[in-house]
Amino acid sequence: MRRPLIHIHIPKTGGTWLNTTLDNVLPPHEFPFPNIGHLPIGYSLGDINSILPIAQHQVNGQQWDLTQSPIDEPKRPQLYQHGVKISICRNPFDLLTSYYFHDWGRPTNFHVGGLGADNPVGWDNINIVHGIKSFDGFIKRYCDPDFRWWHVPRKCNLFFQMFHGSGACGVDVILKYENLFEELSFFLTHNEYCEQYQLDRFRDKRSNETPQKIKKDYRSYYTDELRSLVEVKCADELRTFGYNFDGPLLSDEFYIDPETVSMVWKKSG
Repeated sequence: MRRPLIHIHIPKTGGTWLNTTLDNVLPPHEFPFPNIGHLPIGYSLGDINSILPIAQHQVNGQQWDLTQSPIDEPKRPQLYQHGVKISICRNPFDLLTSYYFHDWGRPTNFHVGGLGADNPVGWDNINIVHGIKSFDGFIKRYCDPDFRWWHVPRKCNLFFQMFHGSGACGVDVILKYENLFEELSFFLTHNEYCEQYQLDRFRDKRSNETPQKIKKDYRSYYTDELRSLVEVKCADELRTFGYNFDGPLLSDEFYIDPETVSMVWKKSG
């Protein structure tokens, strides 16, 4: 019997599409948690609490809290632990543009922090929380070691959800965003989860993409200064997952080997 698939969902990596695809092509016992949210691997395995502090910010008198709701925890922990953990990585340069330009779920009070109607709210309203009004300002604040970023663990590492507190990678399969459909198809068909024809109808149905940048190369948003800042700030992610400014260094290889992936937790403001 095939082990169930558990998606460790890194925001802005195509994970919504992956959830939709798996939920449609696999029976419930093989994809039992389609709405698990963005839980880190260690949250349900007992080792994340000490490294996932709660962040709070006041913006124009409004309180913003970063919390992890217990209701999101998988209700069947043995099934969760037994499952094959699958996740997606993405070029940090590209991911950060999507992080900034994300504009889904715009709250009715989006003028909080001085943002106008043309300003993207950012993933999880990050631009509202920090009053960020430009991509330049977003990158400079994210890369500033002294700036207290609201998404605390996400400033430590963009892919922190994949890792245990020890720094060891907890996922079994890491797909690349840049070749997502092909890599997922290979994994599912090679391991006999489904047939290729079942997947083909989802090839061009990527959901939750950031409208402002769908047709624009992420590199066009970066100045030399911003590129240098991200190269330093995200050096671990770039090296670990095999990327540089122009794209993946291992574009002809399927998957990332989790055995070679590790992370050192850093203090983050």
